[in-house]
Amino acid sequence: MTENGIPATGSPATGGAAAATVKRLRGAVRGRVLSRDSPDYDGARRVFNGMIDRRPLAIVQPLDVTDMREALLISRDDHRDLAIRGGGHNVAGLALVDDGIVIDCSGLRRVDVDEGNRVATCDPGVLWGELDAATHAHGLATTGGIISDTGVAGLTLGGGLGWLMGLHGLSCDNLIESDVLLANGDLVVASEGENSDLLWALRGGGGNFGVVTRFRFRLHPVSRVFAGSVVYPIGDCRQAMRRFAELGDASPDALTMSFVAATEPSGVKVASLDACYCGTRAGGIVATAPLVAQEGVLRDTRRMMPYVQWQKAFNDPFRRGRRSYWKAQYVVDLSDAFADYVRDALETAPSPHTMLTIDHVHGAAARVPQDATAFAHRDLRYLFLLNTNWDEPKEDVANIEWTRRLFDALRAFGPASAYVNYLSVEGGIRTRDAYSPDTMTRLGAMKARYDPDNVFHINQNILPSGANERTRAR
Repeated sequence: MTENGIPATGSPATGGAAAATVKRLRGAVRGRVLSRDSPDYDGARRVFNGMIDRRPLAIVQPLDVTDMREALLISRDDHRDLAIRGGGHNVAGLALVDDGIVIDCSGLRRVDVDEGNRVATCDPGVLWGELDAATHAHGLATTGGIISDTGVAGLTLGGGLGWLMGLHGLSCDNLIESDVLLANGDLVVASEGENSDLLWALRGGGGNFGVVTRFRFRLHPVSRVFAGSVVYPIGDCRQAMRRFAELGDASPDALTMSFVAATEPSGVKVASLDACYCGTRAGGIVATAPLVAQEGVLRDTRRMMPYVQWQKAFNDPFRRGRRSYWKAQYVVDLSDAFADYVRDALETAPSPHTMLTIDHVHGAAARVPQDATAFAHRDLRYLFLLNTNWDEPKEDVANIEWTRRLFDALRAFGPASAYVNYLSVEGGIRTRDAYSPDTMTRLGAMKARYDPDNVFHINQNILPSGANERTRAR
């Protein structure tokens, strides 16, 4: 394990064998194959988290599914670890692997919208902002991320929290069909009518079961929303948390919120209640009125706007490339004691770029039966994230130790639980915390069926049934 807590993967590539693998790839793939001496190699291995510094043997930028299949089969034949890159936003850096092969789908960005049937079809490299723009042109949308520069593939496969989840469920709940390249090279369709067990696993089970080469989403009429932030000084964190909790426990499906404790560029530390109401301005004013106290509000930005504008409201171009380390779990106790924990955490954070956030999981997202998808914890409403970000390598130890210390204290406010998309590199126990025991057992059986050799193990890994913790590769 490296000093920053992100373990290296793979084994050192040997010269002759490594060169032979690259040569095979270049002979079989029509798209670009970048090796360590390629001019664009360093740019292609940059991901969201600036702390990730992995050096793949080859980065394959496929033109189509045939290229993906060739890269997959060569990785198996040559016993090379394989990673799959979509948007590259994963904080654990699982889009890259040392000395292995990366199938980099980031250049595959096509989106097609069937307005009549309210269905969008997209490639695995599409970002949510691109899908949102295409569907918004037809007055439609599906649940995407809290920000729009996240990749569609990774967010959906891990679950997919977003501003529309109270009304329309999670991203994975709206996934109706996928084309999937399996570990043996077969291309199959996963839908309710064909390989429905695989569709079940893709809805929250992460990238464990194959390379999804095409996503089809159910769309909903969404155009304008009533949205904005009610911002309090962090000293009023108790008041802000009470309002968030009281409204969260009684909010209509059309209202989804988040709580964010952060340091503004001016240096002021704040507690922000962010809200998105899918409906009329009058309805939004009534629904969000409890967020506003008679005094103490620093800023109130609530207003009608296009949904795609709200989706971009929290995009920060400076976050991509910063060093990041996250810890998260669901909390059930939004008491004054928890508000004090959040306030004190922000006050002591080593970096001004660190945020503490609470996602509000409710409504349609909470009513899906626990066994209907691989995404678990439908009964837990509030997901808390220590979103730690900083600039310099010399600040690694202070920020990581701070995050771990705060996470240990967090256990007093909720059960051992996790959300796959918020996991750093934390090991198998934390991956299991993302699922119920019954779901984990079923996922292990699915893994044994679709990827018995654990080819797809550069992820928050689910072991095939009957395997042991050392089964990480072929």
